[in-house]
Amino acid sequence: MGFQDPPPKRIKIAMTFLAFNNSEMITMLKKRGNLIKQEKWKELVKINSEMNKFLVANRHKFITPCSVFMTFADEEGYNRCCNFGDTINDSDANTVRRLSSFLGEPGT
Repeated sequence: MGFQDPPPKRIKIAMTFLAFNNSEMITMLKKRGNLIKQEKWKELVKINSEMNKFLVANRHKFITPCSVFMTFADEEGYNRCCNFGDTINDSDANTVRRLSSFLGEPGT
């Protein structure tokens, strides 16, 4: 599986991107952009109001990630991440508390 023995002191992550459930807001922003291009100012005021109401009602969608995309610096980190779910599901609470045996010690 590409695991070193013992685990590395740190799993190196090259990049992390969080994805949010914001497709409805993106659609509204596109509509707003088209209204600005067409200089439809009265309709722009209306869409701005709709967007503000939507933001207030759906704030949780914009602050809670729905997916994470990660790029690891090496194969070791990738393999440990791929097997992380199995480790959690197949472990008791004491094992989960000692995840450093799987992930390595936290870096500084």
